[in-house]
Amino acid sequence: MTRRDERGSVTVVVVTLTFALLMLGGLVFDGGRIITAQHQADAVAQAAARASAQQLDEGSLRGSDQVIIDRVAGERRAYDYLRDAGYTGTVTVDAAVASVTVEREQTTSLLGLIGFESITVHGEGSARAVRGITREGG
Repeated sequence: MTRRDERGSVTVVVVTLTFALLMLGGLVFDGGRIITAQHQADAVAQAAARASAQQLDEGSLRGSDQVIIDRVAGERRAYDYLRDAGYTGTVTVDAAVASVTVEREQTTSLLGLIGFESITVHGEGSARAVRGITREGG
C-alpha cells in the first residue's frame, strides 16, 4: 500500500481559513464604517436642507404673507454647508421646501484587499420653511 504525500495540505487549509477570516473581519469592520457613513450623509443632507430653508424670501413674506424660500440664497447656503462638511450633492428649492441629496466616498480598509477600495454613500434630506409656532386656545 502506498501512502500519498500529504505534506503542505495543512498549509493550504490554514491559508484558506486565514483569508476567509480576514474577509469576514473586513465585512464587519468596513461594513460598520459604511453604515456609519450612510447615517452621517443623511444627517449632513438634512442639516443642509434646514440651512437652506432658513433663507426666506422677505419680499414674498411681507407682500403676500406666504413663506417661500429665496431660491438663490437657499441653494447657496446649502452648497456652502455641504462644502464645509466635505460633501458634494445637489440642492433643489421649490417654494417652501428645500431638498438635498449628497454623496461621498467612504474608503475601506480590509475590503481593499479584494478590490473594494471605496464605497459611495448617499444621503437625502428635506426641510420646509414655516411661519412659526402659534399657540391655540391660550
